[in-house]
Amino acid sequence: MRAALAVLLLVSLCRADDAEDVRGLVERLGAPNCAERQAAYARLSAYGDRIFPLLKGVSPNDPDVRRQLRALTRAARRLSLILGATTEPLPIGSPVVLKVRLVNDTEDSYRLPPTRGSRGGTGTLSSFWVLVSGKARRILKPDEVEWEQIIGPEHRVTPGEVLRVAIRLDGEQTPLLRPGAVRISVGYENNTAQRWESSQPGPKSLADAVRIALKAPAVTVTAYGRKPAELERALRTPKARASAVAELSVRDDALVLPILRRHAKDRDLRLAAIRRLGSNADEMDFPLIYESTKSPDADVRRAAVLALGNFDGNKSRRRLVALAQDHELAGPAIRALTRHKHPRTIEVFIGILRKGYADEANAQAIREALYDWTGMHVPRKRSEVKDFERWWARNRERWIRDNVSGK
Repeated sequence: MRAALAVLLLVSLCRADDAEDVRGLVERLGAPNCAERQAAYARLSAYGDRIFPLLKGVSPNDPDVRRQLRALTRAARRLSLILGATTEPLPIGSPVVLKVRLVNDTEDSYRLPPTRGSRGGTGTLSSFWVLVSGKARRILKPDEVEWEQIIGPEHRVTPGEVLRVAIRLDGEQTPLLRPGAVRISVGYENNTAQRWESSQPGPKSLADAVRIALKAPAVTVTAYGRKPAELERALRTPKARASAVAELSVRDDALVLPILRRHAKDRDLRLAAIRRLGSNADEMDFPLIYESTKSPDADVRRAAVLALGNFDGNKSRRRLVALAQDHELAGPAIRALTRHKHPRTIEVFIGILRKGYADEANAQAIREALYDWTGMHVPRKRSEVKDFERWWARNRERWIRDNVSGK
């Protein structure tokens, strides 16, 4: 314990000494002697990216010193690789598309030599590689890497530039070969890049070849595709229940519908069941959806109201008309009613526009639905909605004959 405290104290003292040293060097950046200024800049540059926390609270008044500090902190940054992937679970065997950004956050330009046959451009004499779940890394083939930019033989990545690359892993190379989560790392290497130094004043000079080796933080992608019996067992197992709930929440195939019906009252699965069964719109599920519009859970209520829009019939329409007057559920009720082409719906929409209590997004949804159903534009001003209302009164019976009778 004492040893750990001693180490912690020593580290704190070292950081304090470094901070004091940095403050002294910043003051010397404004010295009248040119050699002293250059020596201070060189010593500050030696700190590299450790300079950032040490400059906290340092705010020189001299504009020339501030300019040098800005150049110094920019030069301390590095080339970086940023990786993105979909966070939505995907079916087994799906291709995985990784969006990669190569960011030049330095003060130097880098020349990337050309290579053979990369899609979208000539690419570079370099390698992107992937590492899946900690196994041996694999060098990507040219047809798996697509540069957004055309990379020519003299392409220079200038300070602040971002190169975007799409990596597509599919076929036998997709990492989603079995259910579960996989961690994917992506790296970039270039052994023949050349750097033009530009952090110092004066003409830029071509430096020797430099080796670029970057690795992005890993991302996690989840595959689903378990059989119904496996999902049922997982729901009964505390450790596996969370993954089963997550899979049932995103799957859209008919195999999971019986499971969702059986577990629709489970707190963890209630919302997923309402959304999935509601989109399926089987009449056997209507009582569950209807009763769920009264649920104490706000998310379940909203999902059930939206799902009612998929069910035809007077009962669902009457419930939605009533909920369209409800302050909390008016939005989802209005969106659900736009799927109910009926004279009663048109009259409800006219009343909502005339009273003006719908927000702009819902009012726009109403206007678009009325135009699709009647071919008539509805004015935005409340005072002019009466013109559309008078048109509807004159043409209501004919519209019903053309759109409702016999259907």
